[in-house]
Amino acid sequence: MKTHVFIISMFLFAGVPTVWGDLLLDYGQSSSEYIHLSVKGSNITEGGATLFQAFTIDDPAWQIETIGITGMYYPLSDEGGLIGTIVPDLNSRPEEDNLLASTSFSLPTFDDVYHNGKRWVDSPIDIVLQEGNYWLILSAPNPDTHAMMHRSSIPGGETFTRHGNDGTEIFHALTISFRVFGDTIPEPTTIALLGLGSVLLLRRRR
Repeated sequence: MKTHVFIISMFLFAGVPTVWGDLLLDYGQSSSEYIHLSVKGSNITEGGATLFQAFTIDDPAWQIETIGITGMYYPLSDEGGLIGTIVPDLNSRPEEDNLLASTSFSLPTFDDVYHNGKRWVDSPIDIVLQEGNYWLILSAPNPDTHAMMHRSSIPGGETFTRHGNDGTEIFHALTISFRVFGDTIPEPTTIALLGLGSVLLLRRRR
């Protein structure tokens, strides 16, 4: 028993990211080390640079508990972290005034990734999303932060970046590395049928 406690303590204090639930969405990492999309603070690019990544929920609903991304800070960048925001889709555009949930990410440095390889950065979030289309928005609240997000191995994708004070948007035929953990929530009729089945089973046992 003491050995098991020691091993668990090692993992806790080693800073191993904790994820909750099942893997619901997996835009895995690309083998390429050089293709990336930037998220910038306002001092890096006047007005900053924000990244928008579309994703779809095909199940009746998801209880999302963790979101993961991969990326790194540009050399000499301030390590100010990123804000990840989820908003609904409205006519194939992010409905930015309708904030559903947000979380923060602290990325590894350029040197860390160069020497040790890319790794997932997972962050807790608590939200239930119904079936439909949504957007993950990544922004840099610190004006001196310059982050580079790694691309996914999935071809194509619905991603764009918004640059500068004039709001210039550049669309990219790729997807960033992005994953979601949580639980699938079945339809109400499915829950009702499961409950009815349990009642019938109990009656038969009696």
